[in-house]
Amino acid sequence: ALFDHIEENSRGNQRVSVEISFLEIYKERVRDLLQRRSRKEPYTLKVREHPKHGPYVKDLSRHIVKDANEIQALIDAGNEQRMTASTHIHRHSSRSHAIVTIILTQSKSEDNLPCELVSKVHLVDLAG
Repeated sequence: ALFDHIEENSRGNQRVSVEISFLEIYKERVRDLLQRRSRKEPYTLKVREHPKHGPYVKDLSRHIVKDANEIQALIDAGNEQRMTASTHIHRHSSRSHAIVTIILTQSKSEDNLPCELVSKVHLVDLAG
């Protein structure tokens, strides 16, 4: 539905992009599930506070996607990297929290001035 809406509402001077990021929080440490890193130190990301935009994760990768299939493929790839373990209820229970963020950026020019609207949706999966 998101990409159908983008296609229907795209105009000549308006550009729309969709990006996705995917992070894991395990034992109060953060890692990027979409960035290939060394297995030695996978949890190296830091949470910071921007004075205007609020909290963010420094160096978290963002991936441009063109359709829902690309989003699903990235989520599947990220889920493969998640920390899991068996419990008495679930065979493969997640041991971490995960956050998928979808960023929609609409850019256009009004009266020869650039205008940008950024929207974010956070999908959160809690451990257990």
